[in-house]
Amino acid sequence: MKEKLTLLKTKLIEILDKHEKNLYVSNVKDILVSLCFPMTLIGSIFYIAANPPEWTNTGLLKLWTSAAYGIREQLMIPYYLTYGMAGITASFMLSYCLAKNKNLDPLLSALITAISYLAILIPGYNDTALTLLELSKITGPSSLLSGFIISAACINLLALIKSKNMGFTIKKGVSPALSYGFKNIFPIMIVVPFMWLIGWGYNILLNYLTAFLSPAFINYKGLLGSSFAKAILGSLQTSLMYIIGMNGEVLGTPSYSIFSNLGGASTLLPLIILFLLSPSKHLKQLGTLCIIPGIFNIPYPVLLAVPIILNPVYALPFIAHSILSTFMNEASVSSGLISIEVHAISGTAILSGNLTIVNVIFIILLQLLNIALGLCLYYPFYKLHEEWLIISCGTKSEKTSLSIPLISRVKIIIDKLHSLTLINNNKGRPL
Repeated sequence: MKEKLTLLKTKLIEILDKHEKNLYVSNVKDILVSLCFPMTLIGSIFYIAANPPEWTNTGLLKLWTSAAYGIREQLMIPYYLTYGMAGITASFMLSYCLAKNKNLDPLLSALITAISYLAILIPGYNDTALTLLELSKITGPSSLLSGFIISAACINLLALIKSKNMGFTIKKGVSPALSYGFKNIFPIMIVVPFMWLIGWGYNILLNYLTAFLSPAFINYKGLLGSSFAKAILGSLQTSLMYIIGMNGEVLGTPSYSIFSNLGGASTLLPLIILFLLSPSKHLKQLGTLCIIPGIFNIPYPVLLAVPIILNPVYALPFIAHSILSTFMNEASVSSGLISIEVHAISGTAILSGNLTIVNVIFIILLQLLNIALGLCLYYPFYKLHEEWLIISCGTKSEKTSLSIPLISRVKIIIDKLHSLTLINNNKGRPL
């Protein structure tokens, strides 16, 4: 058994190494971590500030609610321009990096990709202007997969144009700026309309398929019978979409908190807790930065910081925890252990759903059980990632800390906190 586990560990490390060496994947990972992560983190902070949880409507915290209500629209603007621009930023920078690797003009390639991105993904509005909210759904992190595909397609098309020496020629004696501009006419003229036509055709086909398959899908949902099966299927679908970077509503929405992940032990919260206990400075810093958005059920900072997206190591526990936690939550509702009073929740939800549940004590226990389940599922894969990370770029002290068990790390942290408390209590006392 031990030999099989060692073999499995070796195979997973080999997969991780191949994953890191892939040109597209390595560039995507670097962009997600270096650009999209800080953008979504800052955007999440502004979103939380603009949408305080319902329970802050009492006591001193009512000041937060009152202040946010007065300037909510202004607070949401930085959110739209950071969190809401992560998708198009990733697409732009991926094209820039790939173009440099293929000896293309990186700035021109990135610009063509950004224009193609908007041409494909922005729906055809007649005289209606897009609001910032509508635009952020197109250019935000929910369109990461689309952005990656558009980037790869544009770069390969530009590489083909260059390899065939297609373009306009200009006589000598013209200024360098005009010569450069004239040279760029052909790639823009070919790539942008071509990508726009593909997007247009795709949207027409998608509309026809939606109209044709909608009745069959409704009947299929009916064949599933109970809401139990629908919840499991929905959880699987959502997890798979997160992994590939194609997501829908990603913030702490009430419907998701109540029905799909009742109790709100966010799928990624156990992983963030493990990061906080890690001897790796890299993972500990990630945990510190992502814990606040994680508590407020905003998953994208940690999704992009690790990244979980397109990560073969964390895909299995991520999907398994989502399905198993949904199973437990739905079973609790079906068995009558939890009664739900459904009403609208304003603002973000901290560990979601407490104010909508009758059995508050039991729901707290269910939250803790969800977190414990996540810790168990994530731990082996987290250890593999931690070991690979520390061996690759860790310090000597971090490598020594690998042998310390998780429980011992928790005890060390508790002892440090206890020592700090004693020091603070002894301050000001006469000697």
